[in-house]
Amino acid sequence: MPRTHTHALARWLPWLLGLLLLAPAPGLAAAPEVGAWLTSELGQAKPSLGYQAEHQGDQKTTDHGGALGFTQHELRGSTPLWQNSSNDLSLSARARYLDLDTPTKLPSGKSMPAELWDLNLSAQFRHRLDNGVVLGLAARGGSASDKPFHSDGESQYGATAFARLPSGQHGAWLVLVNYDNNREIITGMPLIPGAGYWYAPSKQFQVLAGAPFSSLRYRPLADLDLSLSYVMTRTLRARATYHLAPPLAVYTGFEMFHQSYLLADRPRSENRLFFYQKRALAGTSYDLGRGLVLDISGGWAFDRFFFQGENYGDRWQDRLSLEDGAYFAGQVGYRF
Repeated sequence: MPRTHTHALARWLPWLLGLLLLAPAPGLAAAPEVGAWLTSELGQAKPSLGYQAEHQGDQKTTDHGGALGFTQHELRGSTPLWQNSSNDLSLSARARYLDLDTPTKLPSGKSMPAELWDLNLSAQFRHRLDNGVVLGLAARGGSASDKPFHSDGESQYGATAFARLPSGQHGAWLVLVNYDNNREIITGMPLIPGAGYWYAPSKQFQVLAGAPFSSLRYRPLADLDLSLSYVMTRTLRARATYHLAPPLAVYTGFEMFHQSYLLADRPRSENRLFFYQKRALAGTSYDLGRGLVLDISGGWAFDRFFFQGENYGDRWQDRLSLEDGAYFAGQVGYRF
């Protein structure tokens, strides 16, 4: 697809997908959140829609001459299809477009793609038994590539079967088994198990301790919210939010995460293009009322690098590192 066409598509992407997500037809889908697996309450889901834009300006590459910057657009949406006090079925969608502003090359001489896409559809079903146990299945499919859906080699898919087992008055065990063809860890094993203990004695303190994920939420003061989440092995988000006065809140935090893509012309089918980064951030959110929330943030991105390989162990081969630099982001979310 010519770059001028994809620039036009990216410009109209939020509006086109927004219309699709607002339509009553099925086919929306995004990866289900672990938070939905922890609650025993069913039948209360509401449709939601969110859009985020982020810009990181051109920064020098530290491995060789050149510079690289990018702008990212991401749209998410979810909707319940069927729900009652014992069952719920939901669909979600996510579309992410990464526009690399400055042409550059990897050390191997291969040109970096001018654009990267991540299109994802997912569905989730949960059922609560009479004894309070909640059983569920989440499945997703999509394509993360410079040429999404170019062939079967650019497809990504996965599924997770899970169960929430009540334990005591305020706790529950979460057990699961996962299959994914594009996970970060244990790529050679088709199925990996997971387990964790969820303890929520109050709205002020909630913790999940387990593998491959853990989380903590603590409100030491009525206006102060502390949160921490970790997914093995290199995804971490920490945030402190202070509610100045409804509807205004300010926050600061730290996060490290990565993205991965299956390039259409990669030399080996098991190779992926990875992008890792860390950043310190601060921002503000404003509740506009009637389910609409506006969020503006910025900060300092560092330890950023692209590389081609099978997993994180290959991070020193064909690597393109970026100098540290500022980034800015804005997002709007709506819950119907």
